[in-house]
Amino acid sequence: SDPYVVVRCGAERFRSATVRRTLSPEFDFEVRLPIVTVRHQRLHLDLWDADFAKKDDFLGTVAIGVGELIHASRRGGGAAWFNLADRKAGPDGTRGRVLVAAEWRPLILDAHTPSPDDHGLVFAGIYSASQLPGLAEGTRYWVAGSCTHLLPGRALDPPPALKQLDGRARTSQLARPAADPMRADTTEAAAARALLERRLQILQARGLTSQEIAEVLGVDEQSVRRQATGEAQLRDVQATQRHTMEWNQGFDFLVSSAKSAVVTLDLRCAEPGGCADGSSLGTVSMPVADLLEKSACTSVESVSV
Repeated sequence: SDPYVVVRCGAERFRSATVRRTLSPEFDFEVRLPIVTVRHQRLHLDLWDADFAKKDDFLGTVAIGVGELIHASRRGGGAAWFNLADRKAGPDGTRGRVLVAAEWRPLILDAHTPSPDDHGLVFAGIYSASQLPGLAEGTRYWVAGSCTHLLPGRALDPPPALKQLDGRARTSQLARPAADPMRADTTEAAAARALLERRLQILQARGLTSQEIAEVLGVDEQSVRRQATGEAQLRDVQATQRHTMEWNQGFDFLVSSAKSAVVTLDLRCAEPGGCADGSSLGTVSMPVADLLEKSACTSVESVSV
């Protein structure tokens, strides 16, 4: 037999190397898993016999609660045996058994707390993107995220280093160039221009900063500053309002060195009928080390790509 093991927990899936010609394999296989709730998450181990000529043969499976695995490992001096089962019957041991060890590593949001190593969990949350180019209706926008210095483990799909947030325009306006209210000679355009001018005047009269005005209007701060200094027309502000994509999602990466890891985000788009890989609108790279001196190792900021 040529066995290998697949480890599953939530959306994470890893496969060990195949051990040749044995019924008592020693995998010596280790993975790191982000655990949200110890009480409810379960770890699944599926053992298979690799067959190069036809479909791999199923050898056995076991599902273990994460909390149960942690406690069993502590009671067993670091490891515990679990019976394997087939897909229909219970874990009666007729399929063999597997030795599993687990160590619980709580998340500590303090870079100065002593730690046996430099391992860490990096989370990069993507709220939204603004000032996107106006393209054809149905254009798809997404963010691809990658990270260096990942912890080892042979992951199955998707690879842990490359993940993406996908989505289409919230409204059809997102995929179309905004009308220019400063040039369009229509009653509607004139009304829109007057409304924007009035809003800016009211907010400026109340002494709000450019940052505060940008937050109230939901636009880019630089557009407000250029408007205040006469460097831009109100159409810049209105275009920013229309070309916006919201995700409110994120990536998480388990890294071997928080001081050396670098997260890269790539903003991409693909028009209908175009190449599925699309084209890059811009990238930004962020050293994780910059977060270590921040409060709770957390930073919230807007970046340009």
